[in-house]
Amino acid sequence: MSRGPLERSLRRATAAFTGLMVATFAIVLPQVAYKTEDAVFQRQTAHMLAVLQANPAAPLAPGMRVVGDGDPLPRALRERIAALPPGIHEVNDVDLDAAESASPAAATAETDLFVGIAATGAGRLELVYDVRPFEAFDEAIAVPEYDAVILAGVALAIGGGLLLVRHLRRVFASLRTLAPLLRHDAPANAHELAAPYGDDEIGELARELVSSRNQLAEALDRERRFTREASHELRTPVAVVAGAVELLRRDGRLAPVAEALVERIAGANNRIEALIQAFLWLAREPRRAEELQTMTLQPLLQRVLLDLRRAGGDADDVQLHVGADLPFEGEPLCAEIVLRNLVDNALRHRGDGPVTIHVDGELRIVNTLPDGPTPAGSSHGLGLGIARDLCRRFGWRLLVTQQDGRHTAAVRFAAAGD
Repeated sequence: MSRGPLERSLRRATAAFTGLMVATFAIVLPQVAYKTEDAVFQRQTAHMLAVLQANPAAPLAPGMRVVGDGDPLPRALRERIAALPPGIHEVNDVDLDAAESASPAAATAETDLFVGIAATGAGRLELVYDVRPFEAFDEAIAVPEYDAVILAGVALAIGGGLLLVRHLRRVFASLRTLAPLLRHDAPANAHELAAPYGDDEIGELARELVSSRNQLAEALDRERRFTREASHELRTPVAVVAGAVELLRRDGRLAPVAEALVERIAGANNRIEALIQAFLWLAREPRRAEELQTMTLQPLLQRVLLDLRRAGGDADDVQLHVGADLPFEGEPLCAEIVLRNLVDNALRHRGDGPVTIHVDGELRIVNTLPDGPTPAGSSHGLGLGIARDLCRRFGWRLLVTQQDGRHTAAVRFAAAGD
C-alpha cells in the first residue's frame, strides 16, 4: 500500500531534523566556537588599548606588545599595520618572511594577530596581540579526540533519525491495515485483533473501530430483515384487495358511485404496492454500476400522471413543461416511485393553483403552500422520506425548498455515463 500524505510529511520532517542535527554538530558548533573566541580576543585588545591611552606605562597583558621603530616585525606585517585605520582589526592573511624576522617565533607560515590602533597626541598607538598561544579551541580541534566528538554527534543524529523513521513505519503500518479491515469482513471477536496490534493506542483504536463496525452491520442486517419480512407480509393483503377490485370491475351492475370508489381503492392499493416495492428495493444490497439502466424522464412522468388520474387524484391540475429531457441512469421502478411520491406530495399539500413540473436538465416540482404559517424546510409524508432514501442510493440530488409561498422539490439525476 502506498504511503499517505501524513506519513510522507512526517518522513520529510524527520529527514530535515536529522540533517539539521548533522549540520549543527559538523558545521554550526565549530563556527560558533570560532566566532566566540574571536569576540573575546577583540574585547581584550580593545580594553588594553584603552588602558594604554590613559597610561602609556601600564603593564601589558601576555601576548601583547606595542609596536615601535626597533621591533623586529616582518616588513609585510609592518606595511599591513601601517595601512590600517584606527580600531580593532584581525590580521591573519599576511605571510611572514623568516629571513627578515629577528625572532624565530615570528617565522611561521602566516600571522594570527589582533591589532588595535588608536590616534594619540604623539601620533599612533599600535598594539599587537599574538593570540596563537591562547587559542585552546584551535589546539583542541587539531587532536583526534575532537574529530571523534564531531563524528559521535553526527552518528547520534543519524541514529536518532533512523530510530524515528522505524517507529513511524511501525505506526503507519498498523494504521494501513485498518482500512482493509473495515472495508472487508472483520473478526467477529474484537479481541482477535490484540495479536497484530498489541496493547497500545493503535490496538485500542482498531478494536473500537471493528466493534463499532460489527454493531453497525448487525443493526443494518436487522433493519433489512425487518423491511424484507414486513414487505412480504404486506403483499398478501395487497393481492387480496387487488383481486377483489378486479372482480368488482367485472361486475357490470355497480352504480357509478360504487365504480368511482372501486377505482379509488385500486389507486390506493397500487400506491401501497409501490411502497412495498420501494421497501424491498431499499432492503437489497446496492446494485453495481453495470446493472443500472438508462432511461428518460418524460415517459416515467406521463405514466405516473396517468396512474394518479385513474386513482381519482388531482392529476389534471398538473402542468408539465418539458425542455431538454436528458437520459439518466438508475432503476426504472425506483425512479417511478420517486416521481410518484414527489408529485403526490405536491398535490396533497398544495394551496391554491396548479402543480407545475419543469423538465430541463433537472426535475422541478413546484406547488403553492396553503394559507397559514409553514416552518421553513418542512416536508410532508412517508413518501418524501422514501424518495430521499432512493435518491441517496442512486446518487441523485434531491433538494426541497420553501420560498415566497412556494414549495419546490428539485431532483438532479445522474446523467448516463457519469
